[in-house]
Amino acid sequence: MSHIYQLNARNGFAVILILSTFLLSLPNVFAQNSSYYVPIESNKKGKMASALETEIRYKTLLQNLPKEYKDKYKELYGEMKTEKLKDIDRDYYFFNDSVSLYFKNIFQEIKKGNPTLPLNNLEFFVSRNYSPNALTSLDGTIAFNLSLVANCQNESQIAFVICHELAHYKFKHPELSVKKMFDLLYSKQSQKQMKEIARSEFDAYDKAEKYLKNAVYNNRKHGREYEEQADSFALQLLLNTRYDAKEAVQSLLMLDKIDSLTYESNVELDKFFDSPQYKFKKSWLDEEETMFKKGKRVFDNKADEDSVKTHPSCKKRAVLLEGYLKNVGAKSGAKNLQSPEMFKNLAEKAEFETLISAYDFNNVDYCLFQTLKSLQNRPDNVFLKALIAQCLNDIYDAQKEHTLAKIVSIPKGDQSTKYATFLRFLNNMSLSEIAAVNFYYLNKQGKSYLTDEFYLFNFVIAAKNAAKTKEFDTLKALYLSSFTKGKYRDIIVKY
Repeated sequence: MSHIYQLNARNGFAVILILSTFLLSLPNVFAQNSSYYVPIESNKKGKMASALETEIRYKTLLQNLPKEYKDKYKELYGEMKTEKLKDIDRDYYFFNDSVSLYFKNIFQEIKKGNPTLPLNNLEFFVSRNYSPNALTSLDGTIAFNLSLVANCQNESQIAFVICHELAHYKFKHPELSVKKMFDLLYSKQSQKQMKEIARSEFDAYDKAEKYLKNAVYNNRKHGREYEEQADSFALQLLLNTRYDAKEAVQSLLMLDKIDSLTYESNVELDKFFDSPQYKFKKSWLDEEETMFKKGKRVFDNKADEDSVKTHPSCKKRAVLLEGYLKNVGAKSGAKNLQSPEMFKNLAEKAEFETLISAYDFNNVDYCLFQTLKSLQNRPDNVFLKALIAQCLNDIYDAQKEHTLAKIVSIPKGDQSTKYATFLRFLNNMSLSEIAAVNFYYLNKQGKSYLTDEFYLFNFVIAAKNAAKTKEFDTLKALYLSSFTKGKYRDIIVKY
């Protein structure tokens, strides 16, 4: 296998988009150098096999459509098939030896402990999605986002999440949810009620909002029931394995605070981007008053917001599982059946791959925020430093081309305070300030980092953007002499 270095044409320069693959047993490939990271490779054979399996799966699904809402199901499956093939083609899923083997071993342990569990038509993916989540789809597939591993503490917690999704699969929760959605939108009763609302002479909007609100509440109520059923059955599955079932409770407690873990990190921007030659400006963090700042949102109270959550409170669900474990007198199992070192290294991979995934899917703001957070724990990691520079170079290009909104969000009232402050920082800087912040950030790093190609490449671009002619010439010459067959050589030559 060889690394695939793909050119990202979004801003006219290359970026390493080395992605994924599935199934080969080399545990030692988990080992990482603490100062660098090598992104996971992609595997064409794995992608082709998965695409073929997807074609077969959807052909079967389209031949066995439910009679009610048949045309709607056909349309939905067609859209899902198109998206799934696109996801496979753009390396959305992992087909990597070490990562997939780790998950395959967990899956085998669950199957061994639960031999009657119907899994014949199930397909399991490890996804590159940067959202810490797992899901079961209508098409009979389960996707476990690798980013979730970065928030887990051990293998048993991963196993519980997989068991939870297997419960959704067994009880056909996705099918039931879609049926309820179609009933809400297309049933004769719903159509009749909406027509009556439309004919109302007074308060038609309020009546429509009330109808929609009640429908959403009812649908979420069923969703909460599904989650509690899935938790209960997942725990039974886990109890039949050698894993520590008590970690199911810890999994839910982790999920309960995952948003704060993701967005509430204290990233000290001034420490990163202040330098003797270019001081950090507090005005970059200022909040602008807007006419929409105090605008009322639909469901604008705490009771409503809680009622429309897809999942009930994970903390409440954890309490229910804890009570069940006490009743059955569950004994402690193994937190890790595979070596703890393998879990640790997988978690490190998940942390880095989450950053790469966010970048690849144009969420440059999120990528930069999480990279800064990671660098606080890995202050000497050259890959992270280079990725920060890559993000700022992209932000510079996007602002220059008046396309900043495509890769950087505008701060919103429903975002965490710390993440909103970070977004103000990105939105408040002028074009020249972005260039200067990036250049001086790199300029204060140690010279030893210049031996890394990805880092040096971004430093060359940063110097060019900041109009540092002398430094640009020096860095460009260093790159061309150091990397005679470099991945970015053709791009550098053109500057």
